Amino acid sequence: ARQPRLTAFVRIPDALRDLMPPNLLQDSLCSSDELGIQTGQGLRTGCNRFFYVKPTDKLSSEFVNVTTNSAFDSRIVSVPTTTLRPVLHRQSELDSMLTPHVETLVLDLRGWVLPEDFPFVQAARTTYSRLRESLPCQMPFDLAEHVRTAGRTSLPGTKYGVRVPAMSAVRTNIRRARINATPRFWYMLPDFSPRHMPDAFIPRVNHACPFAYPNSNPQMLIDANFSTLWSDDSRITPIVLSALYNSSWCSALMEAEGTRLGGGALKLEVAHLRSLPLPRLTDKTIAQIQSAAHDETKSLSSSVDHIVLSAILPSTTQSTEFETLANSLRLRATLLLGERRGTIPTTANIVR
Repeated sequence: ARQPRLTAFVRIPDALRDLMPPNLLQDSLCSSDELGIQTGQGLRTGCNRFFYVKPTDKLSSEFVNVTTNSAFDSRIVSVPTTTLRPVLHRQSELDSMLTPHVETLVLDLRGWVLPEDFPFVQAARTTYSRLRESLPCQMPFDLAEHVRTAGRTSLPGTKYGVRVPAMSAVRTNIRRARINATPRFWYMLPDFSPRHMPDAFIPRVNHACPFAYPNSNPQMLIDANFSTLWSDDSRITPIVLSALYNSSWCSALMEAEGTRLGGGALKLEVAHLRSLPLPRLTDKTIAQIQSAAHDETKSLSSSVDHIVLSAILPSTTQSTEFETLANSLRLRATLLLGERRGTIPTTANIVR
């Protein structure tokens, strides 16, 4: 069959080109940026062993006991509940396709300072007022002792006995008070951005087929073990975003575009996601995907496949053609998965 002519910008991976129908609408594909979808990487703290803690039990409505990393002797520390934010750290914390369970918390100390640092805060009162920022509170005793201990600790694996505050990705948290900036200390993480609390996320290292998870109910911080997706367009909800990337079109593209690692894994980075040719979604198609995601009477994958492929094929295309292409894309993704895992022979003869 005649291969569709594609613009220089839109690139279909070689492993999928033979599946492209001749009536593919070449102007129907665009980049994620053009579609208003942003891509990034989740939260990097610079020192997870300090900033990540495990919940143990609740003492009161105001304080919670947490367990520190073994580098700090797995000490149980009482901390204010307002200092803790749930974070999805690893894939193992995903109970099901949609609902993560909280195993890890982030110490968010942007609103707290050690008592010995409080004089710097007081000296910058005017700046806090002018910038309409609240003054940080002084840490309670137990938390302050933990932070001080961490500040004196050289973690195993660091070069030359570097202490936590001097680690390359931690010391950048430090900021002296300036006329237009309030002081920050090593134990204060930078402000969280949309890439840290995205609309959807995909594991960076995949052993199965890549899968996009919606970040909702409630939205939480996502670790740098995941590539993240978000949009400023209110129509493109977490459900719409995850459904789009789990369509047969995007699933096959991600499998074909990712970098194969040893052991049969697939690495899916921001650059891979940005390079995917996505369908130009209209108000109508976005609404259709949203509706399909909430229709429990139909298969979500088949409904979304039909909607997504309708956006890149002529309106005269028959339903059977959509179904055939969707099945072909799913099969090719499965073959590529088996190839990287070494469970089936190379697909080189199939796709060339």
